[in-house]
Amino acid sequence: MILRHQFNPGKLAISGVLTCCCNLFSVGALATGNSGEAVSFKFDVAAGAEYNSTLSVKELDQQLQEGDRAVITKTKLAARWQASDRLQVNGGYTFSTKTYDEYEQYDNNLHLLHSDISYRFDALTTGASYHFAQATLDGEDLLDLQQVTVYGSKLIDEVNFVRLSATGKETRFDNFYDRDADSLGAGIDLYRFFNQGRSYLMFGVARDSEDAQADLFDYHGRDYKLQASTTLSLLDKNSRLQLSWRWTERDYAGSDPSLGARRSDQRQVAELVWELPLTSIFSLDTRLEYGDYQSNLSSADYTASKASVAFKASF
Repeated sequence: MILRHQFNPGKLAISGVLTCCCNLFSVGALATGNSGEAVSFKFDVAAGAEYNSTLSVKELDQQLQEGDRAVITKTKLAARWQASDRLQVNGGYTFSTKTYDEYEQYDNNLHLLHSDISYRFDALTTGASYHFAQATLDGEDLLDLQQVTVYGSKLIDEVNFVRLSATGKETRFDNFYDRDADSLGAGIDLYRFFNQGRSYLMFGVARDSEDAQADLFDYHGRDYKLQASTTLSLLDKNSRLQLSWRWTERDYAGSDPSLGARRSDQRQVAELVWELPLTSIFSLDTRLEYGDYQSNLSSADYTASKASVAFKASF
């Protein structure tokens, strides 16, 4: 019999931060009166194709050494309210789908809701964000995820930017209860802007600890990331070129019976993104990705290559 958590730090963190956000929102609205700007909206819709050399469900440690093509779609609605010179509120909803040509059991949908509130003090900017995600696999509910982040950031000398954050996350599976987990983490991201703000370099470090229902899935993780981004003038349009690299390590606490030892993972993923505007509304989004997933658990040990292209309309 699987025992459920009696004390849930994820829900406690979510409740506390949401209450704080509501209070800040009310205070900001009362303080600014009618001086804040009207709410602005942005709507994006995209559709395209993707090829994946290895199909996988990382959340379940499942993978298939077969490639397949997929139709991908994404719809996003974002809202922004600049309540005052210092107070800003953002929110939005995203719905994305991936439908494979042959292996329908890997078809997946993702609903994502997010909100963020931030206040700019003289010394730094502080804020809190909330994300809720619901994922389906092969038409069946897979998991619900709630995540709360509190952060502080500061721009230094107009070219250096630093962001510190702490995150609480709660993951609940529909049919894999032993994988239900709460996690806590913290990280720092450092940015260096140049080329009159059209380009930047970023380095980030993060650590997290996850407590699952089954000790087998408890782990301590470390995450390192590098990113370079620049804006190029091409065909009289400003296109964006971005190269990212990420290294993740996970040391699992429980001994895996199938291994006779503790599980250990090392993952590195490199991604190249090119966004090319075609008109004032339409753009082309091209992505290449290579992932090397190493583990002493055979189902989590593989490599995967992805390539995708999508047309996007923004309003």
